Amino acid sequence: MVVISVAHHLGFVEKAYAICGEIAKCAMCSTMWGTLAVLLICGCHIFEAIALSFFVAYASNWFGLILGRLAKLYDKLWQKSNK
Repeated sequence: MVVISVAHHLGFVEKAYAICGEIAKCAMCSTMWGTLAVLLICGCHIFEAIALSFFVAYASNWFGLILGRLAKLYDKLWQKSNK
């Protein structure tokens, strides 16, 4: 309680919130940090966890492109079915 209260008083909480907000805006950043956290919690070696998290972040970029294409296809099919 004391640590959080002092951190809040000094403005660290607001700064952490701003940084986390910036990370959350980027899908690759969110994926990389989330994967890194999970791998470290599961006991993965630090260098393996970093390498895997970068790989998964790169793969998430391609997955996002695929989802974008599928969304466009869905919109086209939806427009055709509502004519």
